[in-house]
Amino acid sequence: MERGDFSGAAMAYRNWLQRSPGETMAKIGLAQCELMIRISTLNPERTIATANANPNSLSDALMASDVEIAHGQVKNAFDRLLQVVKESKGEDRDRAKAHLIELFQLVDPRDPDLIKARQTLASVLF
Repeated sequence: MERGDFSGAAMAYRNWLQRSPGETMAKIGLAQCELMIRISTLNPERTIATANANPNSLSDALMASDVEIAHGQVKNAFDRLLQVVKESKGEDRDRAKAHLIELFQLVDPRDPDLIKARQTLASVLF
């Protein structure tokens, strides 16, 4: 990861997880690598502007939330995906929820924005 070889690092984390499936550090490392791979070709400003202009586009929301998480805009990323979960149904809702839960792994468990987002997701789902 330090050399910017996110694909190679992701493979190393996958191998680690095969040997130790419950290893938290490997799970977090893999999630970080996958995030960096997803955003590596994106223009952050354009990605967020496109998502803001197309609030009904799930793919735009997913990409924008990745950029926001990578840039430390945790609350924005969570709020964006929570809105999608609230307003969508079926497969789109499931994809947004799964992506949100994946992003939760990348944030300190004590972060107040994470705690609030988890509570909001629970109330939306139940």
